[in-house]
Order: sequence, then C-alpha cells, then structure tokens
Amino acid sequence: MKIVIIKSMINFNSIKDKKIAIIGATGFVGGRLFEILKENQISPTIILRHYKNASMLSRYEYEDLICNLNDENQTNEVISNFDICFNCAHDFTADQENMVNAIENLAIACAKNNVNLIHLSSVAVHEPLKDSTIDEKSDICLKSNFYGYTKYLIEKKLLDIKKSMKFNLVILRPTNIYGPFSGAWTIGPCDKLINGKVALTNQSKNSINNLIYIDDVCNYMIKSSFVEIDKNIEPIFLINGPDNNISWSEFYKNYSSILSVNKPIYIDEAQIVKNNKNFLKFLINGIKNVSMLQDNFITAYLISLLKKLPNSMKSKLKIYQKNLSSKLGEIIFYPNNKEILDYKNQSYVSSQKAELHLDYKSIYSYENGLKETSSFIDWYYERSN
Repeated sequence: MKIVIIKSMINFNSIKDKKIAIIGATGFVGGRLFEILKENQISPTIILRHYKNASMLSRYEYEDLICNLNDENQTNEVISNFDICFNCAHDFTADQENMVNAIENLAIACAKNNVNLIHLSSVAVHEPLKDSTIDEKSDICLKSNFYGYTKYLIEKKLLDIKKSMKFNLVILRPTNIYGPFSGAWTIGPCDKLINGKVALTNQSKNSINNLIYIDDVCNYMIKSSFVEIDKNIEPIFLINGPDNNISWSEFYKNYSSILSVNKPIYIDEAQIVKNNKNFLKFLINGIKNVSMLQDNFITAYLISLLKKLPNSMKSKLKIYQKNLSSKLGEIIFYPNNKEILDYKNQSYVSSQKAELHLDYKSIYSYENGLKETSSFIDWYYERSN
C-alpha cells in the first residue's frame, strides 16, 4: 500500500549529511518517521532492544544496532555514533523507575556526545483536559494516571539533564495520533466497529477530539531536529492537527462509513456508570472490552501482569478472549472511565507555541488525513480477511 504524501515545507537537505538514529522504529510513529526519511533519501540507523519486532521494516535496507538503554556504558557507546536521535519508544511493560533510568542514560549520552535529542511525549501529561484551551502551562496529570505521569517524569528528567549539561533537546506532546497503523486511534476503533457495537455517550456528539495525522507528527519531529530554538524557551511543545471541531461521534461515524458497518450507538452516561457498579456486569463487559478492566484496581493489576507475558502468549490470550466474548451475549463495547471523560471533552489543545518556535504548522486537515486513512483501512482489512 502506498501512502500519498502532501508536500510539506521541510527542507530535508538540512539533515541529509547528518548521522541519524531512531529509537522505537518498530512502533507506529517511529516506523512512519523511518519511512518518511527513507522516501527522502535519508537512511537512519535503527536502535533496537531486540530483533523480534523488526519485521515491519524488512522491506527496506537499513542498519541497526542493539542497545539496552538501562545500560549506561552501552548507551553512551551507541549514541556517540550519531548527530541526531529521535526517541519514539515507550515500554508499556516496564515500571516508572526503569523508564526514567533509561531516559537519563540516553540524555546523558546525547549531552556528552553533542547529539540533538528529539523526544516524543504525549498530551496525556495534561489529562484529564480541563481548560477551554490547553497549552504547555496547563495542569499536569495526577500520579494515578500511570501513563501520563510516567511521561511527565521522563520529561522532567530530560529537562534536569539539559539544565545541568546543556544539550539540544526538543520534547513534543502530540494529541491523538491517527492514520495508517495507528493501534490506538485507527485499528483499535475499527476492530471494535467490526466486531460489535460501539457505545458512545450522548455528550460525544458535541465533544472535541484533538486529532493529529501521523505525517504531521513526523514532520514536526524532523523540523525539530534542525530548527534554531531560543535558549530561553522551555523546549516542550504541544502539537495538534488544524481542526478544532471534530467530535468523537463524528470520528466513529466516519470509520463506520469507511468500513460499511453499523454506526455507533448512544447510551446515557449515567446508565453506563450504573452498569459498571455491578461487578459481574463490569467483568463481563470488561472481557469484551479489556480496556474497561483498567477501571478496577484488582483487574487493572491482573492486566499489568498479563502485559509482561511474551507476545506469543498474549496473542493466544487475545484469541481466547475473543472466542469467550462471543459466548457472553451481544458484543457491546461500553466506554471505560477515561473514554467517558474524553467523550465530554470541550478542551482544544493549542499548537501555537510549536508553530511559532518550530516554524511548522500541521498541513493535514482531518478531511485529507481521513482520505489517507481510508485507503489504509481498505487495504488492511482486505489483507486481514
């Protein structure tokens, strides 16, 4: 499948002679970043923890290096070979201490070797979104938000090292990234629409879903690697797409139209919350929609243990879970607590600081991004069948 790229304002000549490393190229964002660089005759080196997830890149010729970021000496040796390092990785199976330790080793290595570090964080640092407009000074999430607070701790460590060792650092906080191969905001929603009914709250019809297309995220990262940033500016930048009027309801309805399946159904939020208070119903609905199990500390703990299993075992469990779901009655994917909050979100995430200091503005409107995503969905699900 070929992705059509809208012409951007990026001058790739600025980094053609640079030695570039990507950490996390086997994932969604890092993989697309790798493709865009290759399409522009730039050959980055891939830094891997292990080889088992590298099959997605096999159609390209590339160099790779194995590196355990928790090993300080090994990290310094590997990073010393480069001018620019893009870090797109996030280990969902690791604890906070290990992740912060790994980023500390990476930052120190970049500082020692004069390597520009572009680090991908997340808008989750600010969740739940509260103000009408979210900017870099908006409230930070609570410690109970494990993902968002881990991202915040990593950012804090990077800033501390930048302050003490003076190196080039840019931290990007993207909003909801959709597009080809997006597990969270393309494949995940489509799988639900195909396999059952997706339940939304009535508030979702008037909500704001802050969406950014994958190529805009990658373009922001590339631009960050060579643009001059005022040293008095804290190098943290929220990045969002150009549309501020796309609701969660419209988002799911658009996907259902592309897939030619049933549109989402709407259920009163109070009824969903009431159902979830019945532990047996909660458990049954959670088996159908595993993300719901994060709402209960017992089931959340079990899920955290399952995430640490080998991928082969997790694949078998997913098949078992899918088979069991069909025996538990009609498949309705009720929203979890986070999704309930998302569906009544009225906050718009501003990219104003990024546009000003990184000299880039998202060029993929939701309409254009959805066209690219539609082509991917047709290809992906035809292949799957």
